[in-house]
Amino acid sequence: MDHATHLPPLASAREISEDARAYILSGDEAGLSAAWRVLEARGCLCARAANEADLLKEFASCNKKKKLLLVDCGVSDAEEFSSLSSRLPGDVVTIVICKGADYEKVSAIVGPGAFMILRAPMATETLESVIDAALHEAGRRAALKEECQLYFGALRWAEAAKFTFRTLDEIEPLARLLSSAFPDQEGAMKGLRELMRNAVEHGNLEIGFKEKSRLLEDNLLSGEIARRLVDPLYGARVVEAVLARKPEGVYVIIKDQGAGFDWREFTKFSPSRAAYKNGRGIQIARLTCFDKLAFNEAGNQVTAFSALNSNAQA
Repeated sequence: MDHATHLPPLASAREISEDARAYILSGDEAGLSAAWRVLEARGCLCARAANEADLLKEFASCNKKKKLLLVDCGVSDAEEFSSLSSRLPGDVVTIVICKGADYEKVSAIVGPGAFMILRAPMATETLESVIDAALHEAGRRAALKEECQLYFGALRWAEAAKFTFRTLDEIEPLARLLSSAFPDQEGAMKGLRELMRNAVEHGNLEIGFKEKSRLLEDNLLSGEIARRLVDPLYGARVVEAVLARKPEGVYVIIKDQGAGFDWREFTKFSPSRAAYKNGRGIQIARLTCFDKLAFNEAGNQVTAFSALNSNAQA
């Protein structure tokens, strides 16, 4: 995606806030001009990015606590954005805006890569509510990042560590903590987050792929997860995460207490799943986050590995 617009360039962006920054990646100036006005009204410094390379450089050097990205995305751009999202820093909150006719296809491709996907045109009140929620989420991620930094030094020198978790709320801080032992911390955090979420939802809570898709379509997933977490059949189950640091690299073994699944089906892209909003977590982790990803036969344990140098072999 190469998005030249008439929005103010990076060099002339007017500084409004000390702790918030938003970048606009858009081929349609009118498409995101309303979002620009809402962000500036909330004290957020806004600037455009001409392409992905410039955007990644800007985020890498950005010292603002809250980081947002707004993308004007059509069906033809969706796969490219999905790839871009895997390379963004973990504390960047992304809002995707697409035309109403493209909404279903864009949502299916972009999936978990965006904090929110909006259908244009939309009411001003809707846009304001979503941006407020995104700024709040950006603040939460920034605070979590600062908190986890306190523990990063110690874990870097750990040869082994074992953790257990049960709920989705426990995943983000633990994934960020574990990722500090990896050479590519941001990539590892994203991959671990996907694998840990799978262990809770699909493993311990036994929510199948098609069932999750249906729950997402009906906006019922959160309620079903909450229900199963207090169900005696599932609620007491925990996921175990074991970190091991060896001369060749870093391993994290994630094991749930579910029955397992046919993981082979989800390690490659499948046209039969293209229309679904879920089912890409393993692909994301395998292709962009780790050097190797291996499941046990049952499918209730996965080992993620990253080499500490380019010549290491697991």
